[in-house]
Amino acid sequence: MTADDAAILAGTPTRIDGRAEVAQFFDGSAHAALPVLVDGRAGAAWFYRGEAKVLFDFTVSGGVVRRIVFTADPAVLARVSRRDGAERRG
Repeated sequence: MTADDAAILAGTPTRIDGRAEVAQFFDGSAHAALPVLVDGRAGAAWFYRGEAKVLFDFTVSGGVVRRIVFTADPAVLARVSRRDGAERRG
């Protein structure tokens, strides 16, 4: 798992390596992520007051998540839409 500069400034760790370490990082906090689409691809994002703040951008190969990049770049977040049909506010 890696993060862009904007996500790091928001408090996301720079890098986490290993399945167990990534699972431990998400333990108890993954429930705050909502399903999203970004550029037509499935992902997840952490929302605050209806606005996407951090995108969890997954690379999947062979049905397995191989990489997660946390992105908080406003230009990328502007392209995030919730998959449950809810509109972004803000």
